[in-house]
Amino acid sequence: MAGKSISFEVEGLDELKRALQKASFVKMKKFTSFASGELHRIVMEDAFEKESDPVTGKKWDDIKSRKGRSSAPILHDKGILQDSVEEKSTALYAEVGSSMKYARIHNEGGMTGRGRKVEMPQRRFLGFSDEHVRNLLADDYVRNLLEIRA
Repeated sequence: MAGKSISFEVEGLDELKRALQKASFVKMKKFTSFASGELHRIVMEDAFEKESDPVTGKKWDDIKSRKGRSSAPILHDKGILQDSVEEKSTALYAEVGSSMKYARIHNEGGMTGRGRKVEMPQRRFLGFSDEHVRNLLADDYVRNLLEIRA
């Protein structure tokens, strides 16, 4: 999948690190599959539905001019970007991203257009907060799968 990939390093969670190191291939595949599904849900709910940055919770900047444009919510004009967000996982990683060429400029913001004269505000839709990670790792399914004691 082309586009933005995001990874995270789990710090201060020694018990989880040990559990992941001891986990079988099958358990790792189940964990990363579950994780990619949860990350996808975060993108859909915290970003597109709430029109806010899933990392900070900050609302996206409004569209300055809607002349000749749809009155659809931000980043929903035809739903192509939202529909392009897909999840992928192997036993080694969980990934959520978009293969759309313009996904990066919306996610990161920056100069765009002919001659790069138009400033596109960042409307991050790919990402997750520390709280999202804590919730994922505290999930009963994950704790049971990886045999982590409460």
